[in-house]
Amino acid sequence: MATDQVTQATDEQILQTFGYRQQLRRSLKPLAVLGISFSFMSITTSVYVNFGFGLGKFGTASIWFWPLVLLGQLFVAFVIAELGSRIPLAGYSYQWGSRLVNAGYGWFIAIFVFVYLLTCVATISYVLVAPFLGVIFGWTLSNIDLLLIAIATVVVLTLVNLVGVRLFARVNNVAVFCEIVSTLVIALIVAIAALAKPASHTVSLFDTNGVHGSAVWGAVVGAMVMGFFALTGFEAAADMSEESVGARRAVPRAVIWSLVGTGLFGMIALICFASAVPTGHMAAVAGSYTPVYDVVSYWLGSAGARVALAFPLVAVLGTCLSVIAVMGRLIFALSRDNVIPFSRQLRSVNGRSKVPTAALVIGSLLAVAMLIYAYYQVSTFDVLVGATSILPFVYYLLIVVAYAVKRRELEAFHVPGMFTLGKWSRVVFGIAFVWLIAALLMLTLQPMFHQADIAVLGTLGVGVLWYAAALHWRIKSGKAGVPEGSSDGAATVGAAK
Repeated sequence: MATDQVTQATDEQILQTFGYRQQLRRSLKPLAVLGISFSFMSITTSVYVNFGFGLGKFGTASIWFWPLVLLGQLFVAFVIAELGSRIPLAGYSYQWGSRLVNAGYGWFIAIFVFVYLLTCVATISYVLVAPFLGVIFGWTLSNIDLLLIAIATVVVLTLVNLVGVRLFARVNNVAVFCEIVSTLVIALIVAIAALAKPASHTVSLFDTNGVHGSAVWGAVVGAMVMGFFALTGFEAAADMSEESVGARRAVPRAVIWSLVGTGLFGMIALICFASAVPTGHMAAVAGSYTPVYDVVSYWLGSAGARVALAFPLVAVLGTCLSVIAVMGRLIFALSRDNVIPFSRQLRSVNGRSKVPTAALVIGSLLAVAMLIYAYYQVSTFDVLVGATSILPFVYYLLIVVAYAVKRRELEAFHVPGMFTLGKWSRVVFGIAFVWLIAALLMLTLQPMFHQADIAVLGTLGVGVLWYAAALHWRIKSGKAGVPEGSSDGAATVGAAK
């Protein structure tokens, strides 16, 4: 207990050097912080949404591009881990951009992150949670039923967040357990059931689905979507920095190990599910809205698959819960610095629960609005899935470039226990930069992502409009932005020393 009290005092002192007082409850232990990033990334969400897409593009051979994406993202995670250790603040994306460059730059990073979070909530609740409930209980759901269930999901998970961070952490820990069961235990059971049959009952793990010639490049990019979609969001723990005990140690560990764990568990799950695709069923599974469920039900029967689906359901609920929490902290951080409209109202923190109540509520209302909008627009959810693949790589690139330029100014300052890249920094930054450029080119140049490209450009347009209409003048007049005297990252980290 004494050690925790000393650590908390140190955390609060570091927070004060950045110009803020402790408002949120600092109670998240390192394991809970790790669980936030792990749950946010959600192997289940990506595999259950994109497994069929990968099969359709490049057959079962599509799974072997997962390790490539994991390797590239690991270098990005190293950069994020060091930065999160040096600037452990809620609203990480905005804070990092603001303190490395200026508040305007931070705003543009934040708007990309916010829209990414918003699309995650809408996509998960409508595309996964609602259909899972329908399958488990045998309901025949219309589109309006799916919408109403998705809205109810957002409302319930917001209420859990409003109770307090301790309840949120407990529920999220249950979701993490279910995540592991759904990606390891169920996948292994299905693979064993398939292996018990003659080999001719399943397809090869290297089946490219007949793709050849000039079509290979587009198929490869499509095959990588599972990794692009899943192996992002590892920085979610950084957004909970002001509620983490020993944030400068806990956050970088959570960033790195959540990515490694998701990558390893996800690879095992993909191998298991791909090895269980029945011969002659490739096209049916690839074209299904529930590809993994179809594979599971083939080997375990409909009743067994419904029982098994309860674990992925809890896992994706945990993902949605984490996304809502992170989105609320980002809104809180932006309003605390008067960067968004109605900042005075949105920066409020509940005196009892110590959570940013107004920020959580408005974030959830915007998610509901997006759900309703998407419901009335044809193929909007397909665009959302594409956008959630592209947006993280946009803001990762903005963060990595800014930190690469400013890191030398921060290098002389070292907080005890801080994660550092040391002599490997140039190599890590170089590989991370090349990887992010390559990933963005792959995601944006393919015709299949052109509608998502428009959505990303629309996000930039919204950011530009608000910046030009009001934010530029707020920042210039000193009414918005990071607290005075802490705009230079070197100064704040040096003061923390």
